[in-house]
Amino acid sequence: MGRSSYETTQHCPKRSFSDTRESCRERKLGCRNWLDLPEDISASIFSRLKATEILDNCQLVCKRWLKICKVNPLVWQTIDMHHLPSDQNIYGNMEHMCRDLIDRSCGGLVDINVVRFGTDRLLKYITDSSSCGIRRLRLECCPKITNEGLCGVASKFARLKELDISVYFLSCKTLEVIGRSCPLLVSLNLNHRFRGASYSMYGDTIARTMRGLHNLSLSGFVLTNDELRKILESCLGLETLDLDMECGYFLTNILRDPRFAKTTYVSVSTATTERTFSAMNIIKNKLRNKMEDDFLDDLMVLNIEKEFADSIDNDSVIAEFEMSGPRMVRFS
Repeated sequence: MGRSSYETTQHCPKRSFSDTRESCRERKLGCRNWLDLPEDISASIFSRLKATEILDNCQLVCKRWLKICKVNPLVWQTIDMHHLPSDQNIYGNMEHMCRDLIDRSCGGLVDINVVRFGTDRLLKYITDSSSCGIRRLRLECCPKITNEGLCGVASKFARLKELDISVYFLSCKTLEVIGRSCPLLVSLNLNHRFRGASYSMYGDTIARTMRGLHNLSLSGFVLTNDELRKILESCLGLETLDLDMECGYFLTNILRDPRFAKTTYVSVSTATTERTFSAMNIIKNKLRNKMEDDFLDDLMVLNIEKEFADSIDNDSVIAEFEMSGPRMVRFS
């Protein structure tokens, strides 16, 4: 016969309050306490965050993390100063704050990202403060960094491996100085923000001075077919090639050419198309949502061909409009 329910419960031990408290303590021991991590591991984690995130969040958690953020130079081997326009009101002088963070690295800075507030003085301070040499440098939207400033510090880029630079005007001479000063350079990302002009010799400069490139990305440069061919023939270890639509070489010929078999990935960015769609969102917004298609098309053409539109004299347009037919009012 089967056991009764009463007999069955006799074999089940009753749990006291102390046993329940002990099991809760065991479950708590299984939870990870981030404050118990070794200092070097915590510093390595913090170094992967933006500088503003470290200053606003990490160092305010506890005294131990505050000490790590202030004293441990491993935190500041990598500095990501992705500056937003609103940060100027919160942090004040971004250049002064960047200098302070560079000092915290104690000469161990190897990777830095400067966006929107870089100057020639700050660039010189970065290179002078890094005793072990900068390995990765990113300068984005820094109009106060000049060609003279880049040439002045290029001699200290001997250990530079990755360069990501976005400037309004980069001379061919500056690019050549950088190429000759960076023998270990393997990744180059150039974004020329002043678009529409014809740039010659840039492809020749890259082919002559940067033969060790593995990754190359060009945006805003108008390369000829011969220049692009020279790059591919000189940079034999090139693995990734990212080009803007303004480059004129037929990429199908590259893929078919057996000499470029090591170039495993060739992509053509659609930056021009993306900028056009962004401009369309600006032109036809919520306040101008009743705009007709013809008027939108005309404005989009002016935006796309803005280099040509800027060259048109307004007085000549007014004169042509006045001569096209009889007008009640004279415009000139």
